Amino acid sequence: MRSTGAVDEDPFLTLGCLFCRAFGIGSDFDGISSVPIGLEDVSTFIDLTRELLSRGYSEDAVERILGRNVLRVMRAAEETAQKVRLSRGPSEALLRGRSEWK
Repeated sequence: MRSTGAVDEDPFLTLGCLFCRAFGIGSDFDGISSVPIGLEDVSTFIDLTRELLSRGYSEDAVERILGRNVLRVMRAAEETAQKVRLSRGPSEALLRGRSEWK
């Protein structure tokens, strides 16, 4: 198993996941110049999962951190967008001063 220093480096994870319902780990590694040791790419997520479980995080907490929180927030955003769309339609506001919208 590789080093999972990423768990030690992240303040939210080292706090015992007080924020497990509002915390997530992204996997967009494009355009970054450095990565935490043990989280070099998505292939290391299995090591991260094992490390979190070995430190006492529940399966539910790990599932939330690795994706369920993001999905929950995205679903809520979609539901809100649908409600707004049905209640008032699209905005007709214009952004002034933008050359691409002249």
